[in-house]
Amino acid sequence: MRFQAQTFSFFSSRRIYNHGPSVMLLYPLYASVVAIESTSKLDDEQWLAYWILYSFLTLMEMILQPMLQWQVTSLS
Repeated sequence: MRFQAQTFSFFSSRRIYNHGPSVMLLYPLYASVVAIESTSKLDDEQWLAYWILYSFLTLMEMILQPMLQWQVTSLS
């Protein structure tokens, strides 16, 4: 129980929360570079699809965030 509480405290702290997006992009960035340097085209296509989807979701989040924020504040 003590270990779980410490783990939860660590992951819920501001240090992890503030750096979460950059940490979550490190592996895809590394894997994309490895894919580009390999001779196979299949992994290139897979990571290209990942980045297109990631960009689309980020764009939608940026567009919809003000509308959703307005909706939440109007309900309060």
